[in-house]
Amino acid sequence: MHQYLNPGRLIFLCLGIVVLISSAFALPLSKGNVFINLDGKTGEVRVDDNVSSGSFPQMTWNFWVKQNKYVDGAGLIGRYASVSQGRSFLIRTSDTTGITIVVSGDGTNTISYNSNPIRDCGIQKNDEWTMITVAYNGSEVYYYRNGVYCDADQTPIHPIFEAPLQPFRFGGANNIYFNGSIDDINYYSRLLTRYEAQRLYDESEHGGNKGQSITVLLYHQILDNANDQGIVSPINFRAQMDYLKQQGFKSITLDDYEKWKKGQFTMPDKPVIIFFDDGRQSTLDAAYPIMKPLGLKGNLAIVSDYADGIRGSAVSYMNWSEIKVLTNDGWDVAAHTKNHTNLMTIPENQIREQMTVSVARIKTNLGINPTSFVFPFHAANQSLTDICGQYFDLCWTQGVGDTRPEYIYKNTNGKIYQGLKRITIANDTTLAVFKDILGRETDIESTWLMDEGSGKVTKDSQDDRDGWLTDGATWNTAVTPPPINNTITRLNWCNYTDITRDTKVDIADFTAINNSFGKTGCAANTGWCSNTDINHDGSVSISDFIDVAAAMGATECIPVAVPAPPSSGGIDTPKNKAPEEDPWKEWEVNGEKVHGVPILSDAQKEKGITQKDVKDGTVNKPSKQDDPIKLNPKTDGNKFRDTLRLDRVGKTLTVKDHKG
Repeated sequence: MHQYLNPGRLIFLCLGIVVLISSAFALPLSKGNVFINLDGKTGEVRVDDNVSSGSFPQMTWNFWVKQNKYVDGAGLIGRYASVSQGRSFLIRTSDTTGITIVVSGDGTNTISYNSNPIRDCGIQKNDEWTMITVAYNGSEVYYYRNGVYCDADQTPIHPIFEAPLQPFRFGGANNIYFNGSIDDINYYSRLLTRYEAQRLYDESEHGGNKGQSITVLLYHQILDNANDQGIVSPINFRAQMDYLKQQGFKSITLDDYEKWKKGQFTMPDKPVIIFFDDGRQSTLDAAYPIMKPLGLKGNLAIVSDYADGIRGSAVSYMNWSEIKVLTNDGWDVAAHTKNHTNLMTIPENQIREQMTVSVARIKTNLGINPTSFVFPFHAANQSLTDICGQYFDLCWTQGVGDTRPEYIYKNTNGKIYQGLKRITIANDTTLAVFKDILGRETDIESTWLMDEGSGKVTKDSQDDRDGWLTDGATWNTAVTPPPINNTITRLNWCNYTDITRDTKVDIADFTAINNSFGKTGCAANTGWCSNTDINHDGSVSISDFIDVAAAMGATECIPVAVPAPPSSGGIDTPKNKAPEEDPWKEWEVNGEKVHGVPILSDAQKEKGITQKDVKDGTVNKPSKQDDPIKLNPKTDGNKFRDTLRLDRVGKTLTVKDHKG
C-alpha cells in the first residue's frame, strides 16, 4: 500500500550516506547483552555524515529493536528532513505491529509504503527483540521480520535520492522518538535475499544465536565447452575465485572446520569451504592452477575405485598420486563411497562396505583418516545418516541450489540428515548470483554493533561513520546493579567492586571475592562487604561473582575514596567488636595449607555432608591435581558458559576460566 505525501506536511529527518562499493570488511558478530536504550523523549544515535555519493539504486536496512511501549510513527532509522533536498528515506513504526518506509526520488517529493497490517511485519510484542529488514531493489520494497519474508510493495522511485547534508538518525529519525532499545544496525548497497536475511537472524545472539556462519561451495568439473549443469567453465570459475580473493575470503579445510567445532581452531572473518566431488581430473588440471596463486585450498570427495583406476564412466579421474599433489599442498579429503553408488538402493551390509572400504583406501594411499563422508547424489535419509555417523563425524547429505543458499554453523550437527548444507555452483551460476551467495559478507556498507558499553560514541566497524549518543540514549550492559539502599550509584558500585584499585573490574577482583566465599556475612556491615554484595542477599557469594563476570568490559571506574576491602577473610568487623575466629582461615589438605570454604552441592547437603567433613578429609577430598570444586547445579551451574575451576596457587585458591 502507498500514498503520495505532501512534503510540507512531513516533519521527518532521515538516514545517511552510502558509498556504493563492496566492502572488504567482514560483518562481525555482536555481543547481544550490550546495546543502547532510548528513552522515547530525546534519545537517539546520530551519524553526522555529509559526504554525498549520489543516490541509492539498491539498499537493505537491517537492525534489531526491542520496544518498551508503542509510539506511533517512531523513526527507527532515517536520513530525512522536511525541507527541499532534505529527504532520502525513513523507516518508522505504524499500525501497532507494522512498518512504514518513506522514500524520495528527488529530495522533495515522497511516497510512503506500509506493510500490510494483518501480516505483523513490525514489532509484535513489547519487551522482546525483533529483527527488522527492509530491502529495496529499485522497483520493489520487501519487508522481513526475524528473517522471514512478510510483505512487498512496488515503487516507481528509482533511485532513492541522497540528501547530502542530513545525518543518519537511529531511534528518532523524524523527531518522533522510539521508546525501547536498538542494536546491530547494518546497511547494504544492494537488496539482500530472504536467505541472507535468515542468515543474519540465525547468527545474532538476539535471534537464532548460532554464531558465525560458513559458506560451503560445491563443484564437480571445471572444463571448457561446458555443456552440463555440473560443469563450470574455467572462465567463470576464475571469476568466482578472483572474487573470493578480492573480497578477503579465506578457504578452510574440513579439518579446520572440525577443529573449530572442538575449540581448537580460530575461524577467519570470511571463511569458505570449497568442495570438489568425485575426484575429477579437471580439479587438478583446471581448478588447482587457478586457486593456488590466490592462496585458496579445496576439499576432495574421493571415490576410491575411481582413484584406483576402476572408472565408473568415460570421465577422467585423478589417481592416488595426482590426488596426493593436492593433499601435499594442504587440500583435505572426504570419503565418497567405493564406487559412487546410490546408497538408497543397496542393503545395509553393502552400505557399510562402501563406507569402510573407501576409508581404508584413502588411509592406505594418502595417509589421511577422513572424518567426513559425502553421500553420492545427496541420496540419504536419517537411517543412512545414522549409519554414517558410526564411522564419520561429518555426514554431508544435502546440496542446495545457488539461488536458495543455506549455511553451516559451529553447532551444526554433522550426524543428522540434511544438517550440513553445500551450495551447488552450476553451469549457469552467474557471477551476480555467486555474489548474492556471499552478500552477507561482501555488500555491507556500515555496521554499528553498539557493543562499546560506555562513552558517547558507537563505532562503525566497516567505515568511519561513527555515531554518537544524544541525551536520553544510554548503554545497557549485561549487569546494571541496582542502587544499594537507593544511595549507592553504579559508579560507586564499580569502585567498591574494584578491590585491587586499578580502576577496572577484572579477574584479580574475582579472585579476591572468590577467596572470601563463606566469610562475608554483611548484615551488620556498611563498608566494602555490603557494597560488593551486588544481589543484596547478605553475603558476598557466587551469585555476586556471576554478576561481576557478566559486567566485564563495561566497568571502567573513576577512582573515588571507598572503604578498603578486608585484607583476608572477607569480614568487615563492626566497631567495638572483637573479630571472631575464622575456622577456615587456614586448613590442610594432603599436607598443603589452603584457605577458602568448599561449595557443597544440593545432593551433598541432602546426605548431611558438611564443610567440616571436607575439611577433615572424610569426603570430597581434593587431590594435588587441582580437583574441581563443583558449583551447585541447581543454583549456579546454568549461569556459566565455561566451567569454573579452583586451582592451587601457592597456599590460596584462585579462579581461572577453564574451557571444556
